Amino acid sequence: MALTLGQLLEIASGWESRAASCYREMSSLFSAHPAIATFWNDMADEEDAHLTLLAQAGADICEETLAEPVDPALEQTVRDTDRMLDAECPDSVANLDDAYELAHLFESSEVNVIVRLLLARAVGGDHHQQWLTSQFEEHVEDLMAFGRSHPRELRRAIAAGDGAGPPDSDGS
Repeated sequence: MALTLGQLLEIASGWESRAASCYREMSSLFSAHPAIATFWNDMADEEDAHLTLLAQAGADICEETLAEPVDPALEQTVRDTDRMLDAECPDSVANLDDAYELAHLFESSEVNVIVRLLLARAVGGDHHQQWLTSQFEEHVEDLMAFGRSHPRELRRAIAAGDGAGPPDSDGS
């Protein structure tokens, strides 16, 4: 049975919800480092905003369109992405580098491409399209900036859950 646009919206919403939950867990894991915890919480809030946009998009698309099958190539990409995220998303994170790499995997996967595609279909006007694009680009840039300000050696030194690591490593 072919994947419908409505089902794709549900899957994409699940990805965004899962990312928000994961980022909130990371915020909790690094609560001993306030700036790091805040970063992960901000990332979660941005995922929640993506989830809200998807819900609005779904509400704006007529039922007939939601029942249409998606392109088979897109369906395969969605299924492959879903499997990859299941395989790559561990339940625990040992250090900040694990958390960063997990986020990087998620943000650089097909998830953002598919979510942006769905939103582009629902949102009209060049101005809205540009705004959506900028929101996603800023979200990914936030992660990249975090990686630049927290080099791999430092990320590996900051353990999850115990506050271990350099005392000034979170910028506070």
